[in-house]
Amino acid sequence: MNLITDEILHEYILNPTILDKSIINEIAKRVSGSEVFKERVDNIRDFYDDYYKLSDNNNDNIDTTKKTRSIRLHPLFSKHVYKELHPKIAAQSKETDADNFNYIRTFASARNLVLIRLLYNPITNVYRLFLIGDDMNIFKNTKVKIPELNLDLISNNNGIVDIKNYNIEDVEEIIIER
Repeated sequence: MNLITDEILHEYILNPTILDKSIINEIAKRVSGSEVFKERVDNIRDFYDDYYKLSDNNNDNIDTTKKTRSIRLHPLFSKHVYKELHPKIAAQSKETDADNFNYIRTFASARNLVLIRLLYNPITNVYRLFLIGDDMNIFKNTKVKIPELNLDLISNNNGIVDIKNYNIEDVEEIIIER
């Protein structure tokens, strides 16, 4: 019995032709014989399915007239899927902490490996965007646009944008310009 690493499973999902036939047969045997192993393979396959969906839908572009790079981010899940994954608890108590933000949704650009987490504080009625990527320095004082609301904002030194007096829960696109 061979050791099947995650790297081998990624190769199995992405390009099985580079693997030895004995490895492919071993993986197929384990998938049919172990629910845990099958779930592991399915999780990797789902990851790539989501990645390719985001990459295909991503309309990132470079505006050559302004020499500005725009990164368009879209929600990872539709609004109804998010509600199914994150149900509200009936016995949840009302928070009194003004710094307590609740997760709303995540926007992503797979091509650029950039995420924006959208949070909301019901006490202060403030939405907060956290810009996340490999190099956090690029998100310091970065222009963030929400085209649906005609909003142009600037992140702080930590890549955070606070938004008051707007409801941005249902926004379908956020653009980062750098």
